[in-house]
Amino acid sequence: MSREGLRRLLHVGTVLVLLVPAVGSWRSLRLLLSAGVPVVLLLEIMRLRNPVVAHHLARRLPVFRPREAARINGATWLWLGYALASWLPAAAAQGGILAGAIADPAAALVGSRWGGGVRKSWAGTMAACGATVGALLIAGSGWLPAMVSGLAAGALERWSGSLDDNLVLAPGVGTCLFLLS
Repeated sequence: MSREGLRRLLHVGTVLVLLVPAVGSWRSLRLLLSAGVPVVLLLEIMRLRNPVVAHHLARRLPVFRPREAARINGATWLWLGYALASWLPAAAAQGGILAGAIADPAAALVGSRWGGGVRKSWAGTMAACGATVGALLIAGSGWLPAMVSGLAAGALERWSGSLDDNLVLAPGVGTCLFLLS
């Protein structure tokens, strides 16, 4: 499997954090994500400052992009985004995390194949929207919240500006769902 394929698979796999409330509580997921923030940040600082740690991590988990050699990687931003989203009411946070897990990989998969070779293509944006709408509908959201949140997911994935889309997608979609509930 290619590095990008493995990245997408791991990204989608992060949806499994939503199993924590199924066996515990939403509070336990919030605690896990929040308590993990300093651990994730410390590991990332170690990776960025220590070439031995960076090499070890890259060998064990070959998903780092070349441009992440000197900057925070997408997984760290994703953890922080999930931690932020977890402070929303449970239903909104769940939808935000679900969108965070699937919108970006869907955009990357479709965009890389049908996006004309440009970063942040319209094909990828539409995939992020569609994947989010579909997932939210399956998860039990109504049509209006799913559609509006899907549009928000596409917009956040495409136009996150200087912020990483992994940081803003889950809390952004979660906030959208909260406001529409």
